[in-house]
Amino acid sequence: MDSIQGKQSALVAVGLQNDVVGPASIFGDGLVRETERRETIRQVNQLADRVRSAGGKVVWLRLLLDTEDPEPYARIPLLTRALQSGALVDGQEGAELASAVEVRKDDVVLDHYRPDPFVESSLAHELGGAESVIVAGVATNATVETAFRHLSAYDFHVILAEDACAASTPQAHDAAVESMRLFGQVETVGDLTTALG
Repeated sequence: MDSIQGKQSALVAVGLQNDVVGPASIFGDGLVRETERRETIRQVNQLADRVRSAGGKVVWLRLLLDTEDPEPYARIPLLTRALQSGALVDGQEGAELASAVEVRKDDVVLDHYRPDPFVESSLAHELGGAESVIVAGVATNATVETAFRHLSAYDFHVILAEDACAASTPQAHDAAVESMRLFGQVETVGDLTTALG
């Protein structure tokens, strides 16, 4: 792959929260199992280190649910289930990033309240100045893909770190990856580590 200008790059890491990838995940054993099998958090941490060392920005996304205004989630079965179980509520341990996630002092931890992390958040502002944006995290076929498509629509050079993502099943992951190939670039953490200059 072509080289990436490190100072004009960013990593957007999606969904690595206790309620999502932790032992008590409200999204089911499949996502937890696949996240562990694929060593997703380790891969994201490795990629974050490389982006930082190249002069880029690292943004960790947390999906939170607004318990005072649940109406927007009523038509989204996945988030309705999360709301009913009391998950992803700000201030609770389940909403925090998993303990294995290595956040550094210059990183940005950004909250969003919709499945599209650009809606009603400052993500677009945080990515100002970036040309190449790498997306990683979980779930590949949910917020990862949503963010990827949004970035593509806004003319970013968007790259999926395929082996730093996971979904509830390998089949769901693979199908989402093939879909994203139509909208941007798909690479491995190893290739991205080499390309970041």
